[in-house]
Amino acid sequence: MAKKKEVKSEPSLYLKYNESRSGGEICEGQENDSWPSHEDENIDFDPEYLVLAAEDNRPDWVEEIKDIDFEPSKYVNKLVYLVIVRYYDGGTFGRTCGYWKIMLCTTKQKEALKLEKSIRDGSYQKGEYLEWNGYFAGLEDVEIHSLEIKEQA
Repeated sequence: MAKKKEVKSEPSLYLKYNESRSGGEICEGQENDSWPSHEDENIDFDPEYLVLAAEDNRPDWVEEIKDIDFEPSKYVNKLVYLVIVRYYDGGTFGRTCGYWKIMLCTTKQKEALKLEKSIRDGSYQKGEYLEWNGYFAGLEDVEIHSLEIKEQA
């Protein structure tokens, strides 16, 4: 019987981050209500670094980055710019603040700043659903992080 060759997946770029949540408790005095309101829940988000790794060898707590305008393997141990939108969303009885979405990873600071400006002034249009433009949703911030790409051993 022929031995199967192990196929390694192509490396992808991932964001290594920490995230925690706080709040979201039922509002004081409404503990016994059928439909109680809740305090805002807050998401703390701390991007650490970018890692180039095969899917079967990636670290925990990562998010794959798909909108990349460069070849990540050529930028290992170099800084790149990550544009992240922070927004809130919720419903009638409460909301969560601090949701995040990666919008772009680029080697060009000017491109990151241009995207940040277009999101802030409302001119950003890419023909996609924008999570921060909803009935209960709204834009909180646009962050630009300069992070180093590391290679997973």
